[in-house]
Amino acid sequence: MLCSQLVMVQKVAGSMNYRVSIGRRFGPVAVAVGLVLGGCTPVGADSSAVDGDQRTETETLTTPEPVETESIGMPEIVMPSFTPTPGPLGEFLIGIGLGWDPNESMDEVLAREIQNKWLEQELLAQCLAEHGFAYEPTLANWSIVYGTEFSVPHASRNFAFQYGYGISTSPEFTELRTESDIENPNVAIWSEMSAAEAAEFALAWDDCLDEIWVKMWSAPSGFEELEREILNFDIAMSNDPRMVALNQEWANCMEQYVPGPHHNPLATQHAIWDEWNSSPVQPNQEAFAVFEIETATADWDCRYEIEYEARQEVIFHDLQQQFLDRHRSELEAWGLHAAEVRGLGN
Repeated sequence: MLCSQLVMVQKVAGSMNYRVSIGRRFGPVAVAVGLVLGGCTPVGADSSAVDGDQRTETETLTTPEPVETESIGMPEIVMPSFTPTPGPLGEFLIGIGLGWDPNESMDEVLAREIQNKWLEQELLAQCLAEHGFAYEPTLANWSIVYGTEFSVPHASRNFAFQYGYGISTSPEFTELRTESDIENPNVAIWSEMSAAEAAEFALAWDDCLDEIWVKMWSAPSGFEELEREILNFDIAMSNDPRMVALNQEWANCMEQYVPGPHHNPLATQHAIWDEWNSSPVQPNQEAFAVFEIETATADWDCRYEIEYEARQEVIFHDLQQQFLDRHRSELEAWGLHAAEVRGLGN
């Protein structure tokens, strides 16, 4: 997994949707994996119609029967029917250490985060030593939120029916957080520094963190063009005629329930977020919630009706294979670089 100050794709716990936001967590290769594996429809995808369903006859799509539960006086339909799979490019990237399984457990997410943090600490100690400072790697003063549990399943129609997208109102939730109670072994060293030494240490600290970030998460020299293509992978996906046709089919369904225009599920969700956040006057919460719930419920029903996620994944896996076929040798070289970097922490 590589990282840069670009896009972070976070899987909303238990949901088919993926949030896209600015961050420093997941980088170029990981972003592509997140988009491809997660089945995330990019904002701004072309919604122009393309005639015909362009799935091939060899593709098999199945939608398990809905799961009914008693909830607010109505039968509940949960969408456990679709679980994203890595696909050919995803499997390749996982194998060479540049990706992760979208279905990994919360314990696996936490273990990976701790492993990355410890590697960062080991590299920090090495870098500071080169600047003439002693430092002991530690996980002291460190915490991470690695998941969220909602009182109502986020992937369920019940969530959409009661809370929409969770923008203007949301159910109770619990953050899955871990915090270190380890004492920092470096405090004694720092307390003995003079003001001048402390200033020099602070400069070295910042320089080292920047160097480590580049080393661990950015594309190595010579791979800039590959990085650009990976970062533009979502554009290629949104422009694929099969994806355009699928989004148009979804948009046509949405028009029956909620006035448009509609481009794709994620764009519609983002438009509601933008309307809620950008208004100079806070929208009327009650009225906004009605609109949000109507839209989210229609979105859920339309995606369920046309098997949106399953069909989207077929398209994404095909594009993954094409990308892998074009860039296998370059990705292998990038994987060797990543392995070498991680070897520095041993």
